[in-house]
This record gives sequence, C-alpha cells and structure tokens, in this order.
Amino acid sequence: MNLKELSNFYLKWENENDLYNYKINNFPIYVFFRMQFYHCFLFGNDVVEELSKEGLGSVKKVNKKKVLINSLLFFFNLKKLKKNNLIISNTSNRKNVNGYYKDIMFDNICDFKLKDYAILEFPQLGTYHYNQSYKKENIVYGDFLYLAERFVKPKINLKDAEVIIEIIIDNFALFWEKYHSRKFDKSLLKTELLLKLKRNISRIPIYKKLLAYVKPKAIYLKAGYAPQSQIITQISKELNIDIVEVQHGHIYSLHGGYTLPKEKNKGFFPNYLAVWSNYYKNIVINNGWDKNSVKVFGDFTQIKDINDIDVFKTLKPKDVLKKIVNNHKYIVTVVCQHSIEGVFSNFLKQIKTIEKRNIGVILKLHPRLQEKQTLFFKHILKDFDNIYVIGNTDIKECFNVSNLVVGVYSTALIEALEYGLPVHLIDCKESQFLDDLLKLNLVRLSGGIDESYKILSEDNHNLRTCVFREKFNFF
Repeated sequence: MNLKELSNFYLKWENENDLYNYKINNFPIYVFFRMQFYHCFLFGNDVVEELSKEGLGSVKKVNKKKVLINSLLFFFNLKKLKKNNLIISNTSNRKNVNGYYKDIMFDNICDFKLKDYAILEFPQLGTYHYNQSYKKENIVYGDFLYLAERFVKPKINLKDAEVIIEIIIDNFALFWEKYHSRKFDKSLLKTELLLKLKRNISRIPIYKKLLAYVKPKAIYLKAGYAPQSQIITQISKELNIDIVEVQHGHIYSLHGGYTLPKEKNKGFFPNYLAVWSNYYKNIVINNGWDKNSVKVFGDFTQIKDINDIDVFKTLKPKDVLKKIVNNHKYIVTVVCQHSIEGVFSNFLKQIKTIEKRNIGVILKLHPRLQEKQTLFFKHILKDFDNIYVIGNTDIKECFNVSNLVVGVYSTALIEALEYGLPVHLIDCKESQFLDDLLKLNLVRLSGGIDESYKILSEDNHNLRTCVFREKFNFF
C-alpha cells in the first residue's frame, strides 16, 4: 500500500471518529499531536519516537540573563503590539544581510505589503543578536511568554484528560494495527501525550489575554499546523482576527500540515495561505484547500538574497571540498535526514563496486544531528575512504562541487533543483512524499549508489525544470 492510499485512509479515519470533538477546557486537544499520529501511521513508526523529534533543535545552553531582561521589557513594550498587523516569528529566522539581522521569512512582506505592523518575536533561547536586528523598533521579544508557558499550571481535570487520551490511543491503536499487521506499542505514550497536553493547555489563557488586548486585524505566522499556531488560530477565529500563514519550506502533496481533514474541520485552516508559486498553490488546492484562500505572493523570503546561486558558483571550494574534488571524477552529495539513517546506509552499500577515483560521496549531515549521525556512519567511513562526512559547511558549497544530489524528501533537494543540479530520490517508502516531482520528470528514482553512478556516467540528465519560487509580488 502506498503513502497516498495510507494518507487517504487516515483522513477518512479522522473524520469518521470526530477526533476534533475531544476537548479539554473547550479546546480540541487532538491538534497537539496530530502530526505525530499522521507520520506514525504512514510509516508504521512509534508515536513516542515521533514526539521525541520535536526536541531535536533544543539548545544546550540558555542565555538566562537575556531571558530575564527581555521578560521585564515585555511589559514596557506590550503597547507596541497594538497594530493592524501582527507578525509572529522567532530569532532563528534572522540571518545576517549586509550587517543587519533580517527576518528572511517576514521582512519583505513587512516592507512592501504592510504599512502598520508589529513583530512578536520568540527567542531561540541561546541565540541573540538584538542590537543588529533590522527595524528593531517594531519588535517585541516573547521571552516572557515562554516563561509563562512553563510556570502557569493548566487548570484541567486530570482524570478527564487521562480518559480522553486513553480513548484516542485505543482508537488509534486499533486503526494502526489494521493496516500494519502487528501490535501497536502503547507503552509510555499516555505519559508523553499528557505532558504535551499540559504544556499546550497552559498556553491557551496566556494567548487569549494577549490577543484580546492587542486585537490586530490580521496575524501572519508560519507552520500553521504546529500546536502554538493552532492555539493562536482558534483564539483568533473567536476574536474575528484573520490568520495568514506564510509558506516556510517545500510543501509536498502528502505533507501532514497541508492535508487537514476537509469535511468537518475547516475551522483549523488559516484564512489565507501565502505561497511562493502556482506550483505550490496547485498542491494545496488538490488537497482540498479553497482556491480563493491561497495567494501567490512569489518568493517573499530572502533566502536567495543570502544564498545567491550565481555568487556561490564563483566561489572556490574550501580545502576540505577541494581535496574531494581533486581525488574523484564525479562528486555526489547525499543529503541526510533524521530517523532514516538506515536508508542512506543501504543506499551506499554498493559503492564497493565502483572504482574509488570515479566517485566521491559527500554525506551532508542533518545540521541538528551531526554528532549522532557521525557515530551512525562510522562503520561506512571506516570501510570506504571515498565517503566523506561534512557537517557545518553550507550545503550550497557542497552543491557547487557536485555532479549529482541524492536524498529522500529534504527541502535541500528542491534547492538543488533550483541550483540546476540533477537529483535522485532514494527508492524507499519515505521518498513517496516527493512523488509529484517524479511524475513531473524533475527527478529520478535510484535503488543504490551503483545505479546512480551508472545513470550519472551514461545519461545527460535531460530532465524538465519547474519554477518553485516565482518573482516576489511587491504590491
């Protein structure tokens, strides 16, 4: 059974079982863990494992002094948020552009589409660059809200919550076992879901008070399917505030955040979704979104301003990459992802059948899992000296020396296509997420490095092209 069929079964199950009607404090708690259930069902994974992925980006050290100062300043600056348009962002969106840290997701929208706006910026608690933030006079930092989420105790009937969670788990277990033909592991799941429930329920009164006080006409945010965004969306609907979700990465046709149930739960969609191109507009419309709610803004991000392809192509490779280039005829960059390291390991097995001087493989590790993935691939590195692990180097620099890019469903594969490189998808269940690229003849499917090498050495890769990012519509 393919992923498309499984996704359709999941959507049907959601609607038939009225999962959004299970509420605590009048809020549908299923939205807090829906994405994990969806992926768990599609791939037959453990839900607890899926939940644990959320912590991948957590920082090891928190700048407590900055958190305290910004929490105190929050109350002095609160009135600044009373604007017609409220942007909800975070410090990790900011990148250095000509000496200023610009928000690559929202600053173009603010500068060219909005006249009256304020930014509520949540901190990546170990990273601060406030003195150089672009238009910092419009920013209010949300450190206090993070603290409040952790210290406000949710007022819930714990017994009722446990009963509801047990019903959802039991229901899901039966459904999961029907399609995966083995026992579903419920151990630890109840505890994990209760922890997630408590934290998110504690957010609700905080954001209700904040949005009732600020009351903008519209809120701009990204990742509308995330628990915090779902809370803000629900509260905003009650207060007649429009929600505009902006595209923040590649939207594939089976993306759990854009395959929301259609029939009964349209209240969980934003009022508008701003996308980069008609390519993405067609994907979400095919998933049941109202075509009038999907707006093509063009590429409003500043990703290309920072990672200009023409500039990167003129750069000389760093020493570590220069060595690889000089030693091999073809260079293949393999883009690693979390939780499926075994897929990449299997893909590389047949490298032993290829002469070393003919191929060099760059393993570009997941930026948040470098230590873990280095350990995982240790045996491969020991056996093959034409496989190289690259961690902190910008992936565009890897593209610059590569003849081919290989992966599963990473957004980096889209960037490689934009860069003009041939792309191969590893033939595995997870790569079905990018089936639309295969159907459009934009990429090829490959069962192993030996197969990719053969295609690379014999084929001119005359594939079609696609516009993923149209020109930004300034007005």
